Amino acid sequence: MTGGGLAGALSSLDIAPLAWGACSLAVTAGVLTQRATGGAFGMVVAPLVALIAPQFMPAGVLLVGFPVTLLSTPRDLSAISGGELAPAVAGRAAGALVAAAVVALAPDPQAVAVMVALAVLVGVALSVSGLRIAISRASLAAAGALSGLTGTLTSVGAPPMALLYQHAAGAAQARARATLNAFFSIGIALSLGALLWRGQVAVSDLAFALSMAPAALLGFALARPAMRLLAGRSVRPLILSLAALASGMILTRALLSGSV
Repeated sequence: MTGGGLAGALSSLDIAPLAWGACSLAVTAGVLTQRATGGAFGMVVAPLVALIAPQFMPAGVLLVGFPVTLLSTPRDLSAISGGELAPAVAGRAAGALVAAAVVALAPDPQAVAVMVALAVLVGVALSVSGLRIAISRASLAAAGALSGLTGTLTSVGAPPMALLYQHAAGAAQARARATLNAFFSIGIALSLGALLWRGQVAVSDLAFALSMAPAALLGFALARPAMRLLAGRSVRPLILSLAALASGMILTRALLSGSV
């Protein structure tokens, strides 16, 4: 596609080429993170999209994230814990229904962007807190409900569930990654279904998601060599720092514009 053709196609999406490129880079990074950890796609992608293209929040990012999590699940299928997955999914469904009703009442993209920023900052705080919560049916259902609420409102549903599994190691880490991937695949489908029910998924959201497909495929292609390269190294501090920085910029912009 020529430069003019790309610009013309993106103008129909109401997004500048530079902003689209930044979103594409975020999606590639998000896929790499998702493949490595079993979560955090939304933590990486949502703050940047909310900052520069809030019109595609939350449905656009959820539509991009759904195939990413779905394709990440089969490699770990045998390690999924059904006993842990069931209560978490039940909670996610309940949270998604409540969140979809809230989004329908407050569809302003800037308001959604502020909610994204707050959700990410809370997620970062939880990630570095070192808090340990025992995994039980009750804690899984509660985390699933919070994930459904924040994931449907902001496309950032990972922190509540990741908090439960963040100290997993060895064989438990493989089970955690597999269960989280399965949870987010089902959870995103539930969130999108709830948003569709409330009329909060637009054709432009689908077009945006389709335009991000090359970036997602690049992330999958780079995932295996990147994981070998980073073996033994943690990129978690960098991911959390970038997510917090983008969220801080969103809140600063909202404060300066008088949106909050």
